[in-house]
Amino acid sequence: MSAGLPEGAPEGFLAPGPRSIRASLSAALDAVGLPTRTSVSTSAEDRRALGLPRAERVCFVLVDGLGAENLAARSGHAPTLRSFTRLEPLTTVAPSTTAAAVTAVGTGEPPGVTAMMGYSLRSPSTGRPFSLISWDGGPDPVAWQSAPTLFERLGEEARACCVVQPSRFVGSGLTLAALRGASAVVAETLQDRVEAAGRALREGRRAVYLYWGDVDHVGHSRGFASPEWVAELEHLDAGMGLLARTLPKGTLLVVTADHGMVDVGERIDVSQEPGLAEGVELLAGEERALHVYTGDAARLAELNAGRIEAAILAECLAVDFGVLMTSVFPELSEDIVNRMQAVKDEGILKRMGLAGQLLWQAWGADGLARLQDHPSDTVRGWGCFLVGARDDLDVAARLALVRPLADDPHFGVREWAWMAVRPYLVAELDASIALLAGWTGDVSERVRRFASEALRPRGVWAGHIAALKRQPEKGLPILEPLRADPAVYVQDSVANWLNDAAKDQPDWVREVCGRWQAERPEDSNTQRIVRRALRSLS
Repeated sequence: MSAGLPEGAPEGFLAPGPRSIRASLSAALDAVGLPTRTSVSTSAEDRRALGLPRAERVCFVLVDGLGAENLAARSGHAPTLRSFTRLEPLTTVAPSTTAAAVTAVGTGEPPGVTAMMGYSLRSPSTGRPFSLISWDGGPDPVAWQSAPTLFERLGEEARACCVVQPSRFVGSGLTLAALRGASAVVAETLQDRVEAAGRALREGRRAVYLYWGDVDHVGHSRGFASPEWVAELEHLDAGMGLLARTLPKGTLLVVTADHGMVDVGERIDVSQEPGLAEGVELLAGEERALHVYTGDAARLAELNAGRIEAAILAECLAVDFGVLMTSVFPELSEDIVNRMQAVKDEGILKRMGLAGQLLWQAWGADGLARLQDHPSDTVRGWGCFLVGARDDLDVAARLALVRPLADDPHFGVREWAWMAVRPYLVAELDASIALLAGWTGDVSERVRRFASEALRPRGVWAGHIAALKRQPEKGLPILEPLRADPAVYVQDSVANWLNDAAKDQPDWVREVCGRWQAERPEDSNTQRIVRRALRSLS
């Protein structure tokens, strides 16, 4: 484990090695003849590194927060766990927090690949922190964590696997990020989960994943040296004893943890050090692995001057519209700039919409030409909303004007394009669908993606489309031509469209996906769309 240590590494430092929790589920699946490969290793290599034997079936148990040292310190309270075959402890990942570690287990990839880098991170869509546990305010978890899970890598063989979990975890952001691809079996209590795991294996499943989080919850609230933690350990041990007795013959039982814990004594708050907060825009992460987001004043000045494009969404959100308007269009009246500044603390969509309205009122139809080729992506985005603000267009004319912006090289402008015209498309839904169906054959993947994205039933930062929530089949003229699109950019939009529809019409989505699979069984593009479309359905 000491190979590859950086020079000057402190005593006790462990470099990443093959005996990691990252390899644990991969090794367990390989043990029952379900091989996979990740960017790090093959499952066969993982199995050999962890010393797991071959078996007919496997029950994989992940106990949140039960580190090897924690268990050793209280092993007298866990006779069942103490009696299990013990191997050399595994190392966890960095940062050693649940979201990062569980996703490493579920994907076989380190956190640097999965983007699951702590307890909380800054959302590129809102600029605010979101929790990787609750996922409140977070982006699409599949888009955020795009590395395939081990179950996704198994393809059709994932039907032999299931995840036993409480109902609140089914379809959650963390579950989708870490474990999508396996069917869910709902069970609430530890005893219920134990019984469900045994039943699934007796009924023909080859691999069952079971999670238990109460050890971690009690440890965080009471400390692992507390009587309450010991009581929870005894509860877990009794459950593992029941599990061992009820598993069918020929089952390999693998019990591991995502991380351990220590009881903290003295705290030192470095944020109180003078000068450390200068230039800090946001803090995320957690105390053990703090994420410090800093601003770049010089770059922000260039963005506000309209001389450069935003590189990430957080930069788009940081632009001061009043300053930008004054910089690029100094001839605009003071009233327009003041009205723009009056909403500087409002949401980005409200500000973009107002900018489009003000520029339409100031310049009329001639304004689009001044906006759509500007070096600033924000200014071009105003062009999208100027098209949206016009009250003299039918849906065909509005789409014709926004089309060049839908094909813009910048990601932000392309998003503004569909957001700006979506309300008008919804108002003339049938005509819009007919027109956008013609866009599905465009040579540009950006235009094809617009056709799908603009009328997603739920969408992102957008009002829901009630008619498509009730009757998603109305969208088939757009979806059908794109069901095998070669561009991942388009595939993701089609899959997200169907995932939106699945929230209200799950049976319809299953029927469409089943038909597509049957009609194009060898098409990898279709299969990818279907997998992602069904990610929220068990």
